[in-house]
Amino acid sequence: MLKDQAEIESAAAALYDGGWRARDEAELMSEYELSAEEAAKICKHLEVFESKPDYCVRDCVKYCSECSLSSYGLDCENNKIEE
Repeated sequence: MLKDQAEIESAAAALYDGGWRARDEAELMSEYELSAEEAAKICKHLEVFESKPDYCVRDCVKYCSECSLSSYGLDCENNKIEE
């Protein structure tokens, strides 16, 4: 059982790196014996990871457009922000 937010975030990051995605919620529950609540929390984090570019290092934002490093419709690496 995942006890706190830090454990959930860490598990989500490891699962994302392993190829798991938010759409895999039922499979995650089966494979890792997660409760529905735990799986839902992990999948929320997976959604965030899926919505940002791989090079993003800012955990505090969901989308590039919310980040303080973006400006004039460009992200921190001067790529056009997709809406």
